[in-house]
Amino acid sequence: MNSSSSAAHQKSVRSWRWRTFALLVAVLLSIGLAIWHYLSKGDWFAVNEFDAIASGFAAVFEVNEIQPHEFMQRRAAVGPLLIVDVRQSVEQNVSIIPGAVLMSPRDRLAAQSDYQEFIARHAENPDALVVVYCAGGYRSARAISEVSDAPVSLLNLHGGIVAYANAGGKLIDPVDGQPVQKVHGYNAYWAGFVQPPNEGVSEPSVD
Repeated sequence: MNSSSSAAHQKSVRSWRWRTFALLVAVLLSIGLAIWHYLSKGDWFAVNEFDAIASGFAAVFEVNEIQPHEFMQRRAAVGPLLIVDVRQSVEQNVSIIPGAVLMSPRDRLAAQSDYQEFIARHAENPDALVVVYCAGGYRSARAISEVSDAPVSLLNLHGGIVAYANAGGKLIDPVDGQPVQKVHGYNAYWAGFVQPPNEGVSEPSVD
């Protein structure tokens, strides 16, 4: 093995070790906060607990984020925008963010036809933006991390659709486009972070 190959190998090992360590920290933090959550039921605590966990997802997968209020401001601004929902269909059937393209979490973002078409049209546009979301930000961060050399800005929606709904974002039924006030939280734990006037649900259950 030559020196350049050895250096590349060492860099890859260091990156793998860092990701493993970061993921372990995020998991331990989630478990610790979950226990604390059941010991302390205050709304202030719940909001900060959720925010702390959501922040860990972007750190683990080394992706950039956009806050819900920034996302809503960006939607009202000029510039090409693609919104991608990477949740499972049982979650999407409850509600989605208006204008979102629906994609299975089992698929790769780079292979998604709407994404490919958006890139083909706007690769040279510095204002073009792709925002990806799931329930809380984990699956969307993972989907973004699998894309290499994206020619446009690719951002994870911090806290996913749960944080977006809590920030006052509009939700619609994916079939008829009518406003709804329900969010599928992926499971009962995450659904518990949804704040009024919206209702967090966890049924039908996610595979």
